[in-house]
Amino acid sequence: MSITIRTALVTGAAQGIGKGIALELAKDGYQIAVTDLPHQREQALQTVKEIEQLGVKAIFIEADSSNRDQMFKAVDETYEKLGSFNTMINNAGIVHVSPLVEVTEEDIDRINKININGVIWGIQAAAKKFEALDQPGKIINACSIAGLDAFQMMGIYSATKFAVRALTQVAAKELAPKKITVNAYCPGIVLTPMWDIIDAKMGEYHGVPKGETVKKYIDNIALGRGSVPQDIANLVSFLGSEKSDYITGQSIAVDGGVLTLLEDSFTAIGLELTEKPFKLEFSKAALTKILLKYFWSKSEKSISEESLDNSLYLLIATCSNSTASPYKIEDSSLYVLALENIKWKSSRISLRLE
Repeated sequence: MSITIRTALVTGAAQGIGKGIALELAKDGYQIAVTDLPHQREQALQTVKEIEQLGVKAIFIEADSSNRDQMFKAVDETYEKLGSFNTMINNAGIVHVSPLVEVTEEDIDRINKININGVIWGIQAAAKKFEALDQPGKIINACSIAGLDAFQMMGIYSATKFAVRALTQVAAKELAPKKITVNAYCPGIVLTPMWDIIDAKMGEYHGVPKGETVKKYIDNIALGRGSVPQDIANLVSFLGSEKSDYITGQSIAVDGGVLTLLEDSFTAIGLELTEKPFKLEFSKAALTKILLKYFWSKSEKSISEESLDNSLYLLIATCSNSTASPYKIEDSSLYVLALENIKWKSSRISLRLE
C-alpha cells in the first residue's frame, strides 16, 4: 500500500500504549488524530503537542469509542482536518479484575461496550471511509495475551480480548477484497496505568503488597523485564507500513516470551507449590507441559525434545508404580535431575498426598 501522506486515527491515545503508538507513527511520518474521553483532554493535548514537536500535524478529537456515532464522526473529522485517512488504530480499552463468580451485569455491559463494541464501531467507520475514498487501508486492533490464554481474575476482560481476535479474523476475511488489512497486537505485561490497576486489584484480593502481583508475572517473562509502550508501538509501526501488506487476520503477541506462571500451570491440574497436602492425578500431556515450563524457567540453555522426553520418563519412573495413564504421584518427594548435557542444578519439589 504505497501512500504519500499517511494519516492514522488512534483511539485512547492520551496515555499508555495509545500514546506510545501515536508518537511512533508520528516518527514514521504519519499525521495523527488523537481521540480520547473528555476527562483525558489535558493529557491528550499533551500527546498532540509532543507529536507536533516531531514535525507532523496532529489534532485532538473528543470521542467515546463505545459510541458508534462518535466514532464515525471522528473518522470524518480526521479526513476533513488532515486531508487523508489511511490507518485506524482501535486501541481504547479497559480492564476488569475480579473472580468470575462475582462479576455483575453492569461489569459485563461496561467492558463489552468499550472493548468489543468500540472495536466493531472502529472497524465499521474506517472500512466505510476507505471504501468511500476508493482506497486501501489498514485497521489495527488492540487484543492482549489474555486473548490468547485467559487470565484468572480477569475472566470478562479475557473474554473481550478473545472476541477481538475473532473480530479481527472476520474483518480480515470480509475486507480483503477491498484491499483492507486487519490485524491485532497482543501486549503482555506492559508497565502502564492499566497494569497498575491489575496489580492493585489482585493484590487487594489476595492480600499481597502493591507491586507483588506484577513482579510475579514479570519473573516469568523470558526476556526478564516488563514491557513498555514502545515495544507495542514498534509492532504497530510495522503493521501500518508497506512491509506488512501481505499480513492480515493475525493477532500477534508482544510479550517478551511470557511463560505461564508455574503456579498457574500446577494449579490447573490440582497441584500447588506449597507445603499443604494435596492429591495428584494427571495425564502424560499435562506432565510434559509442566516439565517443559519448569526446564525453560530454570535452564540457561534450550532443552531438546530428546532431553525433555528422557526427563519425562525419568520423572514418571521416579514417582509412579504404574505405566498406565493417568500417572499418580505416590512418593513423598520428587527430584527433577539435570542431564549431563544441560548446565543447570538439580531441583527438588516436595510433594505430599492427602
